[in-house]
Amino acid sequence: MNQARIFITFTFLLAFAVCISAQKTKTTRGLDNLDLINMNSQSNNSESSIVTPNELEGYEFFKSGKLKQLRIGFSTKADVAKIFGLACEKPCQYDANWMITFDYFSATQVLVENLAKPGEKNYVPRKEAVGKIEEVRIRPKNQISFQNITFPTNLKKYSYSETGYSRPEIRDGVEFDIYADSFGLQYLIFDKLAGDTSKDKLDLRKQFSNFRRGDLIIIKYTITKETQGNFYVEQK
Repeated sequence: MNQARIFITFTFLLAFAVCISAQKTKTTRGLDNLDLINMNSQSNNSESSIVTPNELEGYEFFKSGKLKQLRIGFSTKADVAKIFGLACEKPCQYDANWMITFDYFSATQVLVENLAKPGEKNYVPRKEAVGKIEEVRIRPKNQISFQNITFPTNLKKYSYSETGYSRPEIRDGVEFDIYADSFGLQYLIFDKLAGDTSKDKLDLRKQFSNFRRGDLIIIKYTITKETQGNFYVEQK
């Protein structure tokens, strides 16, 4: 869903940057950018503007933090600027301990479902959605261990591997645990380096050499599969 992201997992996790194309670019919305779109499809939640009630205690950025006046899919860059200033056009400081990135729906986006398969369809943001927040990502400046945190049942656990290969059976890379709810909240947790890291195309060992099992990588808030139709329309 986001523009021109190739293995964006590691771009935004480490460099916290987003590659944006000036032209319309096709991209899939899948685990490569940690949206868990198919997993969220099991949910019955359909209220796009409600911020998740499932933030962990001590990490309540929307419930009681600086983001409490913002809403995914509705708030704009101007709303963000009132809180963080104009300098937050790019990743900026949430506070002394956290960095934050806002992504917005863009008129240049093209969402592709069933990429290169029968029934492939392209979707573009609705006119009224352009310029609104699509997702928020919050990254700790220092290592934070979630090793001993017990996640509630409304945050389901999924496993995800990033290898740098297009074939999912190749598991030479990094493995993560993802805890996600039906409102678009996701916690990405480092698990381990896996397989033959000598074949590591993305140099993941170097990038993740300081992480320990259970370390928090990023917290993400995004739209869900159920609310996608509120913001995207099929491209004719």
